[in-house]
Amino acid sequence: MFKIMLIDDDVPMLKVLQQMMDWEQLSLSIIGSAYSSVKALQMFKELLPDIVITDIGMPQMDGLQLSAEFKKIKPSVRIIFLTCHEDFHYAKKALAMNADDYLIKDELTAMQLEKSLMNSIQSIQSTVTMSEQISYREQFERNIDLFKQSFYQRLLAGNPAHLLLQYAKQLEIRWEYPMFMIASGTVSLAGTLQKYSYHDISTLRYGIYNIAQELSRTYDGITVFADQGEWAIVLNYRQSLAFNAQQYLHRYLQMLEENCEQYLKVKLRFVLFTNKLEIEQLGGTLRQMQKEKYYAYYADEPIMTREAAKLKPKYGDSKILLQQERNELIHTVQAQQTEQTIASMDKLFLKARAEQLDPIELIQDCSRTMRLIEMQSSKSTIDERYYVCLDATMHVEDTKMLMAMKLYTLLGNTRAQTSSKAKDMKLQEIDQYLLAHLSENVTSVDVAQYLYLNPSYFSRYFKRLTDENFTDYVHRFKMKAAMRMLEYPNETIEMISLKLGYSDRTYFTKVFKKYIEMTPGEYKSKMSSGL
Repeated sequence: MFKIMLIDDDVPMLKVLQQMMDWEQLSLSIIGSAYSSVKALQMFKELLPDIVITDIGMPQMDGLQLSAEFKKIKPSVRIIFLTCHEDFHYAKKALAMNADDYLIKDELTAMQLEKSLMNSIQSIQSTVTMSEQISYREQFERNIDLFKQSFYQRLLAGNPAHLLLQYAKQLEIRWEYPMFMIASGTVSLAGTLQKYSYHDISTLRYGIYNIAQELSRTYDGITVFADQGEWAIVLNYRQSLAFNAQQYLHRYLQMLEENCEQYLKVKLRFVLFTNKLEIEQLGGTLRQMQKEKYYAYYADEPIMTREAAKLKPKYGDSKILLQQERNELIHTVQAQQTEQTIASMDKLFLKARAEQLDPIELIQDCSRTMRLIEMQSSKSTIDERYYVCLDATMHVEDTKMLMAMKLYTLLGNTRAQTSSKAKDMKLQEIDQYLLAHLSENVTSVDVAQYLYLNPSYFSRYFKRLTDENFTDYVHRFKMKAAMRMLEYPNETIEMISLKLGYSDRTYFTKVFKKYIEMTPGEYKSKMSSGL
């Protein structure tokens, strides 16, 4: 129902207008009528009608002046003018104000008024439709990445082909041909971190995604999806002897790599799956791509080609094979031996490459080792963003680069443990075990079994080594870890308590206060205030 307002200083004329039409039949509702321009302006501000029928010749403020004020308040309002005289001067002004009509009172008929009103209604509907289209387009463009992410999840879920094609069409993704080929991409941190901080990685990934999107507009059939810090690149093509899909997709990846190096000064790595896929196979292959994202962890070339469904390599166990190299690395850091530390790290990764160690286990092992080294150092804060970045590395050189960065930072801040309480190799193994089992209630029996020692002997040995019993040592170790966690804003006391194996927050607070001499809340407030 459209709102209409009537204005005329001739009161009988107002009654004629009110009775002339079946307003409801035209989806119109008279919400007000006024016989003075002052009253009309006040009423318009309150009611904001869609259509105004107004006399032109009125005292104080004529209909033309009044309508100009209406347009300032509500630009979309439609105006129909009434006058007693067919004055060309008035008509010209009315047209200049984009009025819908200019009607002569003496000649006015119901049919004539209805025709004018229908024109006004049509103009309103056209404006609303256009506004809705513009609004929809703006919202679509603003949320296109979210829509694409939803579409990508449908692909992964293996939705029926006809629904996928329908959804693609709605997103203006032109998948017109029966065949597909895919690739995955990720940023090379080894090259990137020479110019950027690891804090910038998420921003860089967004920038790379935008470049990939822009470049895809010049390559028919290519669609780019963001995928958990990586990119899934899908090529849709028509199979023919004249078209080599693998070469075409390879050229796109090369061009993307060149553009990112030119504009962002970053390097990329890709895995190109050479299989020719139909849309029904797309979801399964994309899921395999996610599952085997470490396939190119030890690859040397920036664009690696492989066949989907090919057996992934068998990896060695890093926990066992790197034990000596890990201990040597920790020892050289404690001794503040920079050259030996880097040599130990190089030896560790050379062995990892030679033995083709499991990438996930290797990254976890490196992360635990760095946490242990950092906890033993004099550095007061641990930046959890660093470990998020380290844990997300996708190539051996990226893992190595992040470790090297942190080691160079810590070497100047590491205390040399030379007193009688110095941590010997056994104590380092104990710390590593505790770090790997932070959320568990570790006992001296557990550690004794881990070290293949008699529990009774271990208790005496441990007391002689540290001058404290095992329970105090574990609590102190966990509280030091808690201090580091409390310095990270997103970590709550409840979350930290559970992560460290304390199911009761009250007990955790009591233990923390015993060893740190303040409550977790007080420590967190102190860190927040920078005191």
